[in-house]
Amino acid sequence: MTRLTVLGGLGLSVDGVPYVGPAAQRRRLLLLAVLAIAGRRGVSRDKLLGFLWPDAGVEQGRQALYQALHVIRRAFGAAAIVGGATALQLGTDAVSSDLIDFTDALGARALERAVADYAGPLLDGLSFEGSAELERWVSVERARLAGEYVDALDRLAVAAAARRDYSGAVQWRRRRAAAEPLSTAAAVGLIEALVAAGDRGAALQAALVHESLVRLELETEPDDAVRSWVARLKGAREPTPVATPVATPSSGTRPGIAAERARAQLARTLAGQYVVDRRLTVGSVMATYAATEVRGGSPVHLHVIHPHVAAHVDADHFVRTVRRAIGVDDARLLRLLDVGAGDDVVFYVTAPPSGPTVRDRLAADGALAIDEVLRVSRAVALALAALHRQGLAHGDLRPKHVHLMVPDAVVAGHAVPQALVAPAADGPSATDTAVTIGAPAYMSPEQLADGARPNARSDVYSFGCLVYEMLTGEPPFGAGGGSAAAARKLTQPAPSPRQVRDRVPDALDLVVRTCLARIPADRYASADDLVAALLAVPD
Repeated sequence: MTRLTVLGGLGLSVDGVPYVGPAAQRRRLLLLAVLAIAGRRGVSRDKLLGFLWPDAGVEQGRQALYQALHVIRRAFGAAAIVGGATALQLGTDAVSSDLIDFTDALGARALERAVADYAGPLLDGLSFEGSAELERWVSVERARLAGEYVDALDRLAVAAAARRDYSGAVQWRRRRAAAEPLSTAAAVGLIEALVAAGDRGAALQAALVHESLVRLELETEPDDAVRSWVARLKGAREPTPVATPVATPSSGTRPGIAAERARAQLARTLAGQYVVDRRLTVGSVMATYAATEVRGGSPVHLHVIHPHVAAHVDADHFVRTVRRAIGVDDARLLRLLDVGAGDDVVFYVTAPPSGPTVRDRLAADGALAIDEVLRVSRAVALALAALHRQGLAHGDLRPKHVHLMVPDAVVAGHAVPQALVAPAADGPSATDTAVTIGAPAYMSPEQLADGARPNARSDVYSFGCLVYEMLTGEPPFGAGGGSAAAARKLTQPAPSPRQVRDRVPDALDLVVRTCLARIPADRYASADDLVAALLAVPD
């Protein structure tokens, strides 16, 4: 059976195998996509000409359309496209489509089936240079379908809560929040569902994550509804005002006074150990400073967890976990030197990294040479293996944490996400995290859907994302890693880098696809197994 996918991207397969024949030429694929979007309404031939061949003359456009129809029907049968002299439709008896399945499921009120079919925004990631009319039409349809998807999630969540299936309501609300991470309504819905399920810790985490996203992406304060929930979950009666870097100081207040106070407190905590020089970076979880070790005079990088995050971190657990990581001696891991907590300051210290990161190289040059990918991949896998043998996970493996050095690479950022996870009596699979750290583009499906703790198999998944991007220039489920990428991770099979870059060796392609398996049990169990598989790839 021929299968056309237009939700979350654009693809064509035959019996589950990606189709790469002449009908996969871009305009022919877009022709099929337009027919799938139109559904049983069909599309006039004139409209198709305006969409796909806007700059061609009438006769030239008609000839191009005729040729495209001929190639598609020859590849998939005469029934692949049906219709008369004026309008055409996708022949669903010969070509199935995820969009038509989604629409049919909504019509039948089979909401669970509908949201399973929705793998992301319509034709996500495609550009339509030269066809403004097609771009406008797709934008309208994309917004309509996204609205139907989130409406279905809302209805599923409400129905689950009505029958007191609170865990089910939480799962639907999580997906709703993933689809619109900046939506106050989605955030409040998830918070309320978690509270109803009795998981106030996870509700507070969801609220704090939403606050961070709003501040970072919109550079504004979150809605009062979310801030009120934060205050209630913390036990306060009223929302606590949060200072922002761009806030205008009130009369009589000097700009930067809060930052100066924080730095003074940091200096007091670190007195006699480190002299803070300057701030290097600020993220949603921590700030990094250039500093100097007092005793030896060596330069170091000091990583300080933000106070609003540290307030929800088990400091003893954080210190114990990072100390375990300090004891892992491997030249491919950036040296962790120290860790501490006191006076509301939680920090750890590393050697200053050197060499460009994989992110730097990708931004400058695009995909890496295959022999370099193999060298770097093996180094990263060996670094992960050293951590996994000690029961530790990296937890946030992505291009910015891999530094390219002679002869291969050094991995930074390890063990900290695991240290930020609140310890629980339920065992390593529990999901009550103090804070979420990581980029969705590199997180595993179980982390995105269920908030699962970082572990060896989630590291293996992130490794697969990293290697795929080094080979192709983009993450496996699309650049940006937003809600569309998250939806594709939860619904689509592992993509093949060889389909993008045909020089990728089959053995390396298999390693990447195994790492990217949706189900954790289908991946390599640990980085030791991963190392063995990589060493079997011919140089």
